[in-house]
Amino acid sequence: MLILNKCYSCGALSLFLTFLSVMLELTAGMGGLSVMLELTAGMGGTCPSVCMCKWKDSETQVLDLSGNNLQILPRETFYKTGLNLQILPRETFYKTGLVNLQRVFLRNCRIGQIDDQAFKGLTNLIELDLSQNLLTSVPSGTFRDIPSLRDLILSSNPIQKIDSHAFKMVPALIKLDLSNCELQTVAPRAFEGIEALGLLKLNRNRLTELRPKTVEILSRLNGVELHDNPWHCDCRLRAVKEWITQHNIPCPIAPICSSGPERVLFKNFAELHVDDFACKPDILPVNRILRNCM
Repeated sequence: MLILNKCYSCGALSLFLTFLSVMLELTAGMGGLSVMLELTAGMGGTCPSVCMCKWKDSETQVLDLSGNNLQILPRETFYKTGLNLQILPRETFYKTGLVNLQRVFLRNCRIGQIDDQAFKGLTNLIELDLSQNLLTSVPSGTFRDIPSLRDLILSSNPIQKIDSHAFKMVPALIKLDLSNCELQTVAPRAFEGIEALGLLKLNRNRLTELRPKTVEILSRLNGVELHDNPWHCDCRLRAVKEWITQHNIPCPIAPICSSGPERVLFKNFAELHVDDFACKPDILPVNRILRNCM
């Protein structure tokens, strides 16, 4: 395990030396070898512009760079390969020999763009945390290189829309966290290809509806979180209510109707029957022709 948490560049007015630590755990059979490296700002009182750290081990399985304020890691960090945490470049891990990674945590690193080949070589990756970054869309193009992924966390990114087939390259996905984004639209067939999904989090977004053929294929869910969305509870949400009821999908916190017909306002889904999710019938104008009967 390589951990580089809360690593910040130092300001010119810093009064203290910055002490950082990186824990490298190398797994060797049933035993484990742990190495602690201490990284200092230098004894001269001046701080480096970036955190300096080095490691060498192709068997490292967990990489944690969460909570950093770094813009780059120096060339020496990844075997003389630069890593810009705002833009994750192509073959970031492949070029460094870190191809055995199973878990990568890049939470809160201000990542706004990920190259489609950034995760090349990580065929064993099963968990990826990209939460609390600056991504504006689901990085679907990167998924072709990580087909074994089982746990994907994209929460707290400014993602407004999920396109159709966004996750089709990760068919083994079991957990998907899209909570606390800015989602307004989930396209039909957005979840097609991940029918084995067990947990879906869509809570704390801006969703008012889920269109037909969006979630109905997810019949194996052990839980779904839809709360804290401004749901408009009419016929456009009927399919979602039917889906939850027919498959007996648990909702830890029942979502609440923020708008819709007066009879459903501020009621939660559990209180409502499928038939409550209805729209007023359209009344079409009819041209009446009066004829005089002789």
